[in-house]
Amino acid sequence: MAAPWCDVLDLKEPSAGPLGPVAPQTLQQVVRALGGRSTLSVALGELLEFSEDLLALVQQHPVSFVKVGLAGCASLPSWPQRLCQLRQLLPSQTQLVAAAYADASAVNAPCPTEVFQVLLRQGLKVFMLDTARKDGRRLWDHLPTGQVTQLAAQARAQGMEVVLAGSLQVEDIPLAKQCGATIVGFRSAACRNGRFGSLCPELLKRLWCAVEKQNRTRRTNGSEGVVALGPRGSRLPEP
Repeated sequence: MAAPWCDVLDLKEPSAGPLGPVAPQTLQQVVRALGGRSTLSVALGELLEFSEDLLALVQQHPVSFVKVGLAGCASLPSWPQRLCQLRQLLPSQTQLVAAAYADASAVNAPCPTEVFQVLLRQGLKVFMLDTARKDGRRLWDHLPTGQVTQLAAQARAQGMEVVLAGSLQVEDIPLAKQCGATIVGFRSAACRNGRFGSLCPELLKRLWCAVEKQNRTRRTNGSEGVVALGPRGSRLPEP
């Protein structure tokens, strides 16, 4: 079956960190259940300690996106080289996503501007802003919306997808669109009892409908846009 209300299904283990890797057997089960009918994203963990067992499975299955965090990389000048090496291990159809943490100093990660510049030099196609600490504060609580908008505009000018995430809720969708997001990531907003709960079809539908409302607004104003929503990824119309 395909995942309901979902175009991009992101697999992660929230108890293992902001980009905690799922158990390899979980990836296998999801791949069998979806049968290739939904776009799949998989979190590997942090770049400095990602799951090699999960990477081996990613190399064998149809995964569209692989995500890593950059905690600890601010004090490691060679982190861009490590990122490049990881990319070389991925199948050609799998895009590498290195999350830029808005609260970078809290986890000794490089700042979002530095991350963007590295991604640009390496030719990566997705720029993602997220939060490392899941304490209820949202992306906007760590990074001014003006800076988010500026980074998003620079990324889009280079043909990159812009993913905004970080404890975002349904009411954040208009602001995410205004800032230039093409994809918005949700977890707690799509789950019963917060980020550690199970996915809730009713909450997923609510998110989907909220994004569709934004899409209709864009078309009414004469703009085109394609909308797609998942429990962790929601595509927004072009601003």
